[in-house]
Amino acid sequence: MPKRVRRCGVCSTLGLLAVLGCDSRVSGPAPVKLNAATLSPNPFMITAMVATVDCSGPAIAVEVRYRASGDSGVTLRTPVSGCPHAVDLLGLLPGTSYATAVKIWGAAGDSASSNGPDITTDTLPSALPQVTTQILGTPPSGLTAFAVIVPSRTTGYALIVDSIGRIRWYMTLDRFITDLEPQPNGHYTLSLGEFDPFLGSSSSINSEYDELDLAGRTLRRWATTGGYFTDNHEFRFTKRDTGLLLGLESRLTDLTAFGGPATGMVVGNVLQEVDSVGRVLFSWSAFDHLSLTDIDPSISLASSPVDWNHGNAIEIDRDGNYLVSFRSLSEVTKIDSRTGAVIWRLGGVANQFQFLGDTLKFSFQHGIRRLANGDVILFDNGNTHSPQFSRAVQYELDEVARSATAVWSYRPNPDIYSAALGLAQRLANGNTVVTFGLPGTVHEVTPGSQLVWKLTLPPNFFIYRAYRIRSLYDPSLE
Repeated sequence: MPKRVRRCGVCSTLGLLAVLGCDSRVSGPAPVKLNAATLSPNPFMITAMVATVDCSGPAIAVEVRYRASGDSGVTLRTPVSGCPHAVDLLGLLPGTSYATAVKIWGAAGDSASSNGPDITTDTLPSALPQVTTQILGTPPSGLTAFAVIVPSRTTGYALIVDSIGRIRWYMTLDRFITDLEPQPNGHYTLSLGEFDPFLGSSSSINSEYDELDLAGRTLRRWATTGGYFTDNHEFRFTKRDTGLLLGLESRLTDLTAFGGPATGMVVGNVLQEVDSVGRVLFSWSAFDHLSLTDIDPSISLASSPVDWNHGNAIEIDRDGNYLVSFRSLSEVTKIDSRTGAVIWRLGGVANQFQFLGDTLKFSFQHGIRRLANGDVILFDNGNTHSPQFSRAVQYELDEVARSATAVWSYRPNPDIYSAALGLAQRLANGNTVVTFGLPGTVHEVTPGSQLVWKLTLPPNFFIYRAYRIRSLYDPSLE
């Protein structure tokens, strides 16, 4: 009998290889399918909606387009890990009908599209202030974000408007809002405060900072730690995703040498770096580094309480140290971010710099910022100028020779005086956005100080700072 050869294992292997190599029915991920899209209101503003997209298959990204007569927009192409997925539609005009279209991308490189539901937005709240703009040159790009300070201090508004003054994003709260600040992580921080009766000035505001996403949802809350009031003027994120902010410390001080009481109250600033759970990573107190007599001579030390420092701006410098604007000192102070030592002092009675090309110097300033070329820019409120007027001014600093050379300024003609509030923001195109806070007006000017755009609020509505941002989906500074 012939010997039987066992070939079944070889045949099975060859058969499997044949199936794997030749059967065209074996493929990659299944195609994505768009099932439905629904729209629901944003709970904070009528200028935004939430699209919920339902699909089947391995979806990796989704996008919603919306169009109305004279207006259109598109969301970011948002990465997704599956469906259903919610997408925020931002910047809708009030009282306007929009058609929508949804597109979804699959893991296999495929996509699916469909028309979404039509929507009609509601009208704006009647209490929001009317925003007026004038375009006097090339229409500005981007949007302008700012908080509106209401004199009653019991209601607050935060607005983002387009170049012709249409409100595209807003928040209304029954709280005092000082600032709506765009942050480098793509979020906003909203400065929310309540007044304490022990002081009658802005130093009596006990604040917190709400970190908001693009649609106004609160993500985290930030405050100083250690029993200090949280100051309402500035919050900055560090590269470590920690927060840098000012607090308020009050101490009983003998003011009799200045004609005041023996137990007068002096309010100074602390500067803290905190993480998202409130741990203090850096803490600095003005009481440990500055003198009471550093206060601007126009402020009396005879009346208690004394708003001694009034810190109103923080800038993280290129070397990682901190620049802090102290309004009541008419001074910008550079602070070592590791040791807390004072590195230098610009302006005020303890000034360490020679001012060149600027006999006025600055007084009661706001908004210190370091520019890309190494210069600094600030808003000079000019309380001690005679006559009083406000301006934006840029200095070239030589930190070794200790000189400050004025290289650019913007002073409107006729003069505008804002005794408080203000900011100067340099744009990527070289223009500067200048906030004159108490008059409630914002100017965009060219490097030659030519006015090209102007925003104005009605009387008795104030603006702490205005920021030019790229878009509602990318609120980085222009």
